[in-house]
Amino acid sequence: LEFRRVLFRSMSDQPEVIGCWEIRGGTIEQLQRADGMLYYRSCAGGTCRYAEDLWCAEMYLDQLLAR
Repeated sequence: LEFRRVLFRSMSDQPEVIGCWEIRGGTIEQLQRADGMLYYRSCAGGTCRYAEDLWCAEMYLDQLLAR
């Protein structure tokens, strides 16, 4: 995946969290940018990774929790 980070030009470009799941001590959030693009943020232990689909977000969360 090429999509690993999101760059924002201003605070108004901040994504909206439209869904959040707590899974085994970590979280996956579904985010939506102002232009309508949906993506996911997986976080555990103070580290987050971004993905374009839920399947990759779940794999990232598994990797983060295994640390």
